[in-house]
Amino acid sequence: MARQRDPDFMNRLAQAGMEIFARDGLANARMSEVAERLGVSQGTLYNYVESKDALFCIALDRATGAEHIPLPEELPVEGPTIESIRDGLEEAAPEAFRLEALDAAVEREECEDPARELREIVGEFYDRLAKTRWAADVIERSAQDIPELHDLFFLQIRRSVIERLTRYLTLRGESGCIRRLEDPGVTARLLTEVVDYAARRRHRDPDPRAGDLEGYRDAVADLVIRGLLLRPLPVPAEGGGA
Repeated sequence: MARQRDPDFMNRLAQAGMEIFARDGLANARMSEVAERLGVSQGTLYNYVESKDALFCIALDRATGAEHIPLPEELPVEGPTIESIRDGLEEAAPEAFRLEALDAAVEREECEDPARELREIVGEFYDRLAKTRWAADVIERSAQDIPELHDLFFLQIRRSVIERLTRYLTLRGESGCIRRLEDPGVTARLLTEVVDYAARRRHRDPDPRAGDLEGYRDAVADLVIRGLLLRPLPVPAEGGGA
């Protein structure tokens, strides 16, 4: 008699794998810990996935937004090559890191309301990083040990965002909409780090309050706007909005 497979096990396996890969990376993650977290034996894991690389691929699917991981007809799931994982991430990157407000602003020559434009850009950037934070955690942590993922994440995806921000800051500085910056590239990198911390990395801050506090999205936007505008925004009245 064929052994019954748990139809929801792939979802639980993907979630556990995602959390452990985000913390430890592909090289250091242990299948024994995944099994322990799920309350099963390692042998049970290998009934569903052929290897740790196969689990990594499934965990990435969950991290990039897959709400349901179906149970394949053929088990265990075979492990992909690192090259195929990289190619899949490269294909998904343009959509995952799409910043419409920023790209539209770069195309516009004029800016009638720089404060509003900056708030839209920073807000969308924050939302995008918050939405993809698990994927970024998994990739960033694993990239430390895998050159192919390191080059894709740090030298291609992340650098593309910084270059677009640099172009925007340069154009708006030259047009007089915001402060003319001595080095827009440095400012773009600092802006990226601040938004990335607020939207994503604070959830891994050793201080638990960093992840519990609300208001990061508006606070980051206010910080950027007040730092870049030629004329400062009025300070909001107590109890009022910005």
